[in-house]
Amino acid sequence: MPDPLGIQGGENLYAYVKNPLSWIDPIGLKGGLNPYGYAHNPSKWVDPYGLAGGVGNKGDANLKQTGGRQVLDPDSLAGWEKAPKFYDKIRADPTDIPTIATNTGWKESHIARIKDHVFFKEHQLRDGIGRFDADPEIVNSWERLKRGDHVKSDFDLLRHEYFESRFEGIFRTDYDTAHKAAVRSGRDWNP
Repeated sequence: MPDPLGIQGGENLYAYVKNPLSWIDPIGLKGGLNPYGYAHNPSKWVDPYGLAGGVGNKGDANLKQTGGRQVLDPDSLAGWEKAPKFYDKIRADPTDIPTIATNTGWKESHIARIKDHVFFKEHQLRDGIGRFDADPEIVNSWERLKRGDHVKSDFDLLRHEYFESRFEGIFRTDYDTAHKAAVRSGRDWNP
């Protein structure tokens, strides 16, 4: 039976949308920041009325406690706004490559290639040539890798970005093609 009022939980398709432009791409397929899109993790966000301000409300027993401390909150607009400054810090850090290599057992040359691919290199993107947009999840992952308190998804990120970098370089493809090839190869990253 349909639930037009959203009482049973889940996504309320009849909710008020603050920005009518978000109707065009409600689940963010176009990319970019979409603060009115679907919740990042529906198992953490069951808020049919949209009253909760974000993940981590007091008393939320469903949140996973992985031990991986967050530097930036990827579920907040502030996290996305601060991410470019953290990318600049990562770019300027001469110690992260050997540290991450030691902490993970990966070769320094592989970590250097990943850092170059994610933080420095310009790619053929949908809207032209440029660097990747700064992502707070990648900041958090990179910081955990550097501290040595990494989680499984951090290794998934390394495998994904290394494959994507190699594919893009060997076949001279655009980013989307390389990304899809990485996912098809089983090297997906879900933070």
